[in-house]
Amino acid sequence: MALTWSLYNNDSLIKKDKKQDYQYEENNFLLINDEYGQHKINLKSKIYEKNADNVLFRIDFVHNLCIIILDSAQKFEIPIKTHWNCQDNLIELEYQLDTENKKIKVEFERVIK
Repeated sequence: MALTWSLYNNDSLIKKDKKQDYQYEENNFLLINDEYGQHKINLKSKIYEKNADNVLFRIDFVHNLCIIILDSAQKFEIPIKTHWNCQDNLIELEYQLDTENKKIKVEFERVIK
């Protein structure tokens, strides 16, 4: 089953890929790897994580936080605006970093719950 993975910055499409190689557990998580790193969407706790170059970048959609953990064990937490939308065959994650509005859009070819 394929999905479409799209990344936006300030409403401009940055990347759009059709993925067939991913891990998905219904109502639990989605895991995708690409040239930017490993992306994980935790559907239970509403957390997005990108792990790349010894940096863990986390968006907590429940607590409206951006968390950055460096390989040196330094941790930074920044309050941000977030929006989580997960329904049927669509996941949309939106967050604002400084003046940039980011969006991750995942469209499944089948219905998810």
